[in-house]
Amino acid sequence: MKTIGLLGGMSWESTIPYYRLINEGIKQRLGGLHSAQMLLHSVDFHEIEECQRRGEWDKTGDILAEAALGLQRAQKVLCYVPIRCIKWRMPLSHVALCLSYTLRMPPDVQLPGPE
Repeated sequence: MKTIGLLGGMSWESTIPYYRLINEGIKQRLGGLHSAQMLLHSVDFHEIEECQRRGEWDKTGDILAEAALGLQRAQKVLCYVPIRCIKWRMPLSHVALCLSYTLRMPPDVQLPGPE
């Protein structure tokens, strides 16, 4: 099983459903006591929100890109939720979107997307 790198923290509350659904999918697929091998990097949303409020989208992108690159440096598979107005500083060829989990998200979870 590959290790998933989950970039969370756009509020810790929005990260919980991803963690739960990924593990439920593994348990359903493999049964028993299996769970996902996962690294979670949660950023401090306070810092992100302040940058967004000031319109500092490049700084927001830098913070998230550094977190994502940390997961990538650990040679893990990376999944992320695209955030509006952020230019990623890593080649998209290195990013694997977890669309199957996004499509299974509960309807009350609002996911930001590219504009």
